[in-house]
Amino acid sequence: MSKYSWLIKNQYISEKGTLLEKSGKYIFLVDSSVNKTEMAEAMSKMFKVKVKKVNFIKLPGKVKTLAKYHRKVKQIERKKAIVTLMKEAKIDWSVLGGKNEKI
Repeated sequence: MSKYSWLIKNQYISEKGTLLEKSGKYIFLVDSSVNKTEMAEAMSKMFKVKVKKVNFIKLPGKVKTLAKYHRKVKQIERKKAIVTLMKEAKIDWSVLGGKNEKI
């Protein structure tokens, strides 16, 4: 694993995400402390691709009710990164080493 592997938790697989992959955009769940330059550098070093643009979306934690225990629990907040690659660039998923699970 590279020194950037802590940045990317796993690939975010969804219906919209698979449609975006056709246009060269990939979605990842990332650490909440990552900034755009770190993410672009990590992508270029780990996957050996050129990054055009990086966008982030913060997903707030939801409050869920555990009916069995009669209490409310807040889920953790997450952060998604949408990475746009240069034209004709593809990602080799074997680099993640099994981290690309369905969410």
